[in-house]
Amino acid sequence: MKLTVAQAIELGSHLIPTNRPFLMIGPPGVGKTDAARQMAENTKRRLFVSHPAVDDPSDYKGFAMFQNGEANFYPLGQMRKIIECTEPAIWFIDDIGQAPIATQNGIMQYIHHRSRALGDLTIPEHISIVAATNRREDNAGVVGMTDPLKGRWVTMVEIVADVAGWVKWAIAKSVDPLILGYIHYRPENLSQFEPNRSFDMSPTPRGWEHVNELLKLPVEDTLMHALLKGAIGEHVSTEFMQFRKILDELPDLDEIERNGRGAQLPQTNQANYAIVGALSIRGTVSRTLEQVMHYIRRLPGEYRVLWSEIWAQKNENMLHSKEWTEWAIEHKDLLTL
Repeated sequence: MKLTVAQAIELGSHLIPTNRPFLMIGPPGVGKTDAARQMAENTKRRLFVSHPAVDDPSDYKGFAMFQNGEANFYPLGQMRKIIECTEPAIWFIDDIGQAPIATQNGIMQYIHHRSRALGDLTIPEHISIVAATNRREDNAGVVGMTDPLKGRWVTMVEIVADVAGWVKWAIAKSVDPLILGYIHYRPENLSQFEPNRSFDMSPTPRGWEHVNELLKLPVEDTLMHALLKGAIGEHVSTEFMQFRKILDELPDLDEIERNGRGAQLPQTNQANYAIVGALSIRGTVSRTLEQVMHYIRRLPGEYRVLWSEIWAQKNENMLHSKEWTEWAIEHKDLLTL
């Protein structure tokens, strides 16, 4: 069963309150860990994140010790915090498929929703369990998973990249609008993970998040290209750098805010996407918004829709303005905001 990240988050909103553990499977960088963080935020729960790939079985079983004349296992570190936690929480077990089988076996006893215990150690009922793993074909060091452990998840779902969901997340995280414009221009380049044993990278949602950080560096184009190549691969980084340079050939954005009716229009689809991305952070007051809208009206319908979607999510404080209200009425047949 394949789900987008947004669908996985919705699944979590239904399963987490019931304490039914589930497993997310997907390639590196697709957004599994971010999905777990969003689940915790949506359900207003504390989030514990474990990394069993670097843990020892005793991290889950505890340390053997004598206390009051009896031999018991005392929980260590994070497991002690989880077991003693008194508030609603999610225990997110990341990269569980990379963990040695002995470590997986220790975790397995906590997964069954009817027992949730390993010896005398029990996971409280107000803590839900969610896990994630890469696939064996992802060259991620996944050793697999025993059938008894697989059988303890109430469901296992495969997570796939989704442009619409990622763009919504990216807007909320203030990702560079130029990246948003490029992803709309080349949606297939959001995620093209290709496992390999070299150090070649391929584009992933996580990689584009890294690109957003790299673009903030004050470096010249040759160095920037080298940095982006190390984040999203050679081919896509080269195309993105070419896309980025288009802005130098486009009308001055300040000129558009002064004279939306008269400013020069882009001549190619690629340039249209670039200018729409750039203008999604312009028009932040009534006077300039009116001019930006005059300019956007001169573009084909698909670009008007794209600009509207991005701009509206970035400028929620202006959605009650006279200009936006008139725009929404004028384009009611195009918009689904």
